Amino acid sequence: MKRTKILVVEDNEDIRCILVLQLQRLGEFDIREAATGQAALDSITRDPPDALFLDLTLPGLSGWETARWIRTLPAPLSELPIIAVTGHALIGDREKALAAGCDEYIAKPILDAREIGEKLQRVLTRGSLTGPAGVAPSRTKK
Repeated sequence: MKRTKILVVEDNEDIRCILVLQLQRLGEFDIREAATGQAALDSITRDPPDALFLDLTLPGLSGWETARWIRTLPAPLSELPIIAVTGHALIGDREKALAAGCDEYIAKPILDAREIGEKLQRVLTRGSLTGPAGVAPSRTKK
């Protein structure tokens, strides 16, 4: 059976480690890591994951910009499910993340493994191909 491939993009090594450990507790995944937006794009084009956890505040190419770049890639890369993981937790930040191309949103600090599992299951079940709720209509397939 093929294991789900997940790419975790987070510049803070401690937070990245916590997220990876949470994912390992949730199931048998092939988890890759990146610390920058550019490293994420390189990884995605080289060996596409099934889902992406993306910090929105990255040095250089931000997570916001990385999400937008992913959405401009040729299909099926442009349809990669993206879960934003961010300290931006003010009113409107979730909507901004969705508008940038993210499919789900998790606010830091990441304390609840169930939330991670639920959001991951949601994006893997529906995938971007089926038009997840909250995503711009231009990405919704009919």
